[in-house]
Amino acid sequence: YQLSVSVHSILLNTPQLAVMELSNQRVVFLSRCLLASFITTVTLWYFISPYLVRTHPKFNEDMQQLISQHSQASGVEEWVENWTKWQLYLGEGENRVTLYPHMQLSMANMSFPLKAEFEWRDDYKIEIHRSGDGQLDVVNSHPWYSSMGLYNHYHAEVQGLTIRFLPNFLFGAPQHVLDKLYGGPERIPTIGMMTGSPGLDRVVVQCYMNLVILAVIFLLWANNPTHKKQNKD
Repeated sequence: YQLSVSVHSILLNTPQLAVMELSNQRVVFLSRCLLASFITTVTLWYFISPYLVRTHPKFNEDMQQLISQHSQASGVEEWVENWTKWQLYLGEGENRVTLYPHMQLSMANMSFPLKAEFEWRDDYKIEIHRSGDGQLDVVNSHPWYSSMGLYNHYHAEVQGLTIRFLPNFLFGAPQHVLDKLYGGPERIPTIGMMTGSPGLDRVVVQCYMNLVILAVIFLLWANNPTHKKQNKD
């Protein structure tokens, strides 16, 4: 009689055991998916975030205003200006000329194409060409990653016979220039990587972290059910 009762009890509990096993499998699968998603997003953010950095438009406007006040270009001779904080090397070998930060120089006695490079990036190659009609052109040879985000440090601007090298970010300008433009850190223009301000960026990141916390709470609840198994005779 006891044997028949035990067999009957096992048969009755078999569907419940199967459902519980299937539910556990789903929880394990969901846990792995959430963990993989979290690792993937954090890794992608680590690699992609430097390429999302952008400069504030006001910085470019302020630099243009500064250049208009201090540029010595006459417009009738070939002229090069370095408005970055880095030294710019023009030419090669014994004919190399160093263009110091915020220095301007005539290129009337230089031969073209003129090779140039900055002191801190020997893999960033620059060539200044002069066409048959006397127009100047700048050809850059940079690594593939240097055209986006934080690695795009500077740009060359051609205006008639004048070539200007300008920084794309605040860190590319000398400190005394930043002090003159903004006076202090409280007036420095800032912009977010994903939104229009760093404050909104922090809100987006905080919302993501809140989702991660909720996901962890859900996984803890799913892997630790509150009901207890009853002992079977």
